[in-house]
Amino acid sequence: MVGFIKTRARVALVLVTVGALFSAVTACAADKPVTESTATGTPIKVGVVATLSNHDDPYEDAVEGFKAWAATTNGKGGLGGHPVEIVVEDDGSDPAKALTAAKRLVEQERVALLISWSSFVAAWADYANQKEIPVLGGQSSDPAVEKGGMLFPVATTISGLLYSQSLVAKNAGVKRMATFYTSKVPAAVEGARVKEKINAGVGLETVYDAAIDPGQPDFTAACLAAKNAGAEAVVLAGVPAERIATGCDQQGFDPRWVYTNESFPEGVLNHKVLMSHLLAPSASFPFFLEIPETENYRASMDTDYRGPDDAKFGPRTSVAWMTGLVLEEAVKNAGAKDILGPADILAGLKKIDNFTANGLLPNVSYVGDGPRLNKCFWELRAEDGELTAPNGLKTTCAP
Repeated sequence: MVGFIKTRARVALVLVTVGALFSAVTACAADKPVTESTATGTPIKVGVVATLSNHDDPYEDAVEGFKAWAATTNGKGGLGGHPVEIVVEDDGSDPAKALTAAKRLVEQERVALLISWSSFVAAWADYANQKEIPVLGGQSSDPAVEKGGMLFPVATTISGLLYSQSLVAKNAGVKRMATFYTSKVPAAVEGARVKEKINAGVGLETVYDAAIDPGQPDFTAACLAAKNAGAEAVVLAGVPAERIATGCDQQGFDPRWVYTNESFPEGVLNHKVLMSHLLAPSASFPFFLEIPETENYRASMDTDYRGPDDAKFGPRTSVAWMTGLVLEEAVKNAGAKDILGPADILAGLKKIDNFTANGLLPNVSYVGDGPRLNKCFWELRAEDGELTAPNGLKTTCAP
């Protein structure tokens, strides 16, 4: 479990064995009563397509975070008096099942909108466009979510994330960059190809890139090459961060490590080398900050969250909260109605312009039908084992 104190986070993880113990813990949490709804209107039915099985990192924490937001919101009278009702479908980490899940939610459950925590939103985006069913937030890093139409991202999208690694390094005083990227993932290879141009655009020099096979026995050659090239920071793109940082440390190479994932695994948060010099652009607001703006989020997760306890406060539950904030704004924009359907939610979303929710959103705008780019992000750093947000809720934006 990660313990966070005020605006600084001292990592204190307790490793929990997967299996019976984990099941008992989550079952116990699930048995706790959630906040009782006081909303009396017609429900707003929300369909969630999520990758929950056959995946190394399922989105259970994100889904449970969104359920917590809904329970807390319903306890305060719902959205304009309407309770939020959530129906979840697992895509099984299969694009065909993802499309089937979306169809079932739209055609059988008659949901007013869809939420995507699916690894395969591209597989059903065209279907959502055809049915004119808005798809709100959740997982926003897939390039498909920037195309407009019925897709409405709430977190930083790929256009912002590509620049974020360079900007977070530059703002930490770095001038010379390297990238270690996985040779197994085409998207990582493509990202590395454009990294030199992006670096140059923000005033950084690219001094070394290395395609890494995650299964290789050691990383001595890449560490020494980056060290000899004078790299001051290394982007870790889809590679085994803990093993690489350990190997480079053994070679006397101790750069700033730029971590690109949306969540922090236990191995990273427990790693002495990484947590001494970590830079991390975040697509969601800093979940560990205990400030007035995050008070409702933290209270909701403490009271109504029923997912894995060690993920109660994290990037995914903060994105879930962000998704709820945008839905609340859309319903407010739609106006008072007895029944809210897809067309009402869509109209409400399209009125949202430069919405930051007091720093909890990256300047979200949905006016018009063109590409939707959320290019702002939050900067996180780790120094001597402490995770910090040096700029608080103030975002940094890509050009």
